[in-house]
Amino acid sequence: MKRLGMNSFTRCTVLTALLGSCILIGCTQDNSGPAVSDSSPATSDQASDTGSAAGDPCKLLTDAEVHDVFNGATAGKRDRSVDKYGILSCVWETPSDRLIVQTFAAKPGAVADELRSRVQGSIDPMLAGAADRIRYQSISGIGDQAMMVVEKANPELGILADMALLATQRGDRMAIVFTGTSLVSGDRDSALNALESLGSDIAQRL
Repeated sequence: MKRLGMNSFTRCTVLTALLGSCILIGCTQDNSGPAVSDSSPATSDQASDTGSAAGDPCKLLTDAEVHDVFNGATAGKRDRSVDKYGILSCVWETPSDRLIVQTFAAKPGAVADELRSRVQGSIDPMLAGAADRIRYQSISGIGDQAMMVVEKANPELGILADMALLATQRGDRMAIVFTGTSLVSGDRDSALNALESLGSDIAQRL
């Protein structure tokens, strides 16, 4: 079976901003070698694999779990645009934006690097200290490890877009869940709790 190498820098070059912001794009070069996917890229068999949550990112969350956080969200729908790069995506349309779950192969212990890579795309590189204002929160009891970020856009502080995202990993499989304004616009603690709940559900099926 063909194996596909994929690191954070490569993901930066192939992904588009589904949320209308840079949050989807990881731009940190991984010099330690690419993550490896165990499945063939862009084959019809892989695209139709619904036998497990690992093969179908829409099974990492139930529609009911999404509705508990985003009232009025649509059913999850597979986005196959990046399957050929070893990234499996599912999208739930919410009343104000989208909730996206992506899963892919990654080295064990790569959560912090991946999350910082994703966030980097929404930080003003010209404003000194902007990256230091992002609050990364590690969470125990979710997968092998998990970390999340919830920040409102504040261009004066160098934060260019609303961001609410969580990364979790089990073995060599990582999942990222992220959204934008609909979760960030309210109370931050409530947003963190909602994101943690979604991350916990995902990690149990990863």
